[in-house]
Amino acid sequence: MNIDKADIDFFRIKPGFVDEFRRDFSNTEQMYHYYNDNLNKYADLVYTGRWDITIKKDLRTEVNLPVNTIEPLSAPGVYFAVLRGAGHYDYSMSCTWFTISDIGLHARRYQNRLQFQSQSLETAQPLKNVEIQGYDSDGNVLFETKTDSNGLAGQAGVFENIAYIIAKSGDSISFLPMNVPAMDLSEFRTGIEPFRPVELYVYGPRNLYRPGETVTLDGLLRNQDGEMTASIPVSGSIIQPDGRVVHEFTWKGRSLNHYHYEYTLPSDAVTGQWQIAFKRAGANLKEYRFIVSDFCRKE
Repeated sequence: MNIDKADIDFFRIKPGFVDEFRRDFSNTEQMYHYYNDNLNKYADLVYTGRWDITIKKDLRTEVNLPVNTIEPLSAPGVYFAVLRGAGHYDYSMSCTWFTISDIGLHARRYQNRLQFQSQSLETAQPLKNVEIQGYDSDGNVLFETKTDSNGLAGQAGVFENIAYIIAKSGDSISFLPMNVPAMDLSEFRTGIEPFRPVELYVYGPRNLYRPGETVTLDGLLRNQDGEMTASIPVSGSIIQPDGRVVHEFTWKGRSLNHYHYEYTLPSDAVTGQWQIAFKRAGANLKEYRFIVSDFCRKE
């Protein structure tokens, strides 16, 4: 659809209807008119706004809309957004859902147990007494546990049919899907990348940091067939948004050609998109990008 203005309705899910909303709406990207009765039962309309959108005709475009300054959307909870072109009334409309939460949740799956770590997105401190529930795809509760004073919780069992995790603390709630790949490799656009006999796959726990925080990097060095290569040093240059190199280091592989590095950003770090350029034996490898921002509490 070629539009230059978009109307978006934002609904806040009522606390007692989160499970019903998840069952009926969490997997849909289109809102049909006959869904309206259920949506009004599960949620309250809290904000409607119109945004001017600059896009090129007949070209699919991704647009980020600033909603963090909208007061009705600041309260913790689950939200549902329905978008339509201004003046357009189609049979279905695009929709999505998101959460406003202070709960950051990390899960690790071991052979016979699950391990969870919870921390505040605002302060990065561990969160205790966070209620963690595991569900299957039918919405059945598989287990319940709570985090300790270190923000840690464990659950014995295999749970091959686990679909998602819900973490709750006060009014905050966070969702973590468990039936998707553990590592999202979609950002490694290998189909359009130039051929390299050796490739460095760099990843981290997140790509958004505040000034003064520590950037954590991990990497795997593999050949063109995805197999291990001889461990070789890799040089890295950390570049701030204005193009100035602020730090250089040499990355040395560990067991299984796993690379690990941590860099603490200056307290007055320039905000914007940073990048780390990598080289081996003078040849360029794929760079890694992350954002530095004074972001607010949001998930």
